[in-house]
Amino acid sequence: EMPARVVRETLVRPLRVETPDNLCFIREGQAWDKAEAEERRVWQGKMAWVVERWVGTLRDKPEETACFSPRFCQ
Repeated sequence: EMPARVVRETLVRPLRVETPDNLCFIREGQAWDKAEAEERRVWQGKMAWVVERWVGTLRDKPEETACFSPRFCQ
């Protein structure tokens, strides 16, 4: 069962959270500072929409995907 997400103000203090034993943290991203124009064009044309759809599915269907708190950041 997915617990309800609770947002708390931390006032820039560390926040300690107890998590279940089967929780996995994933952080994925790309650095674009060395990418050339053609690589950026291919990414935007062929990959960007796939990633947006994939992350959107994780966000919109937490029970089905078992993803607790996905966020799409750019």
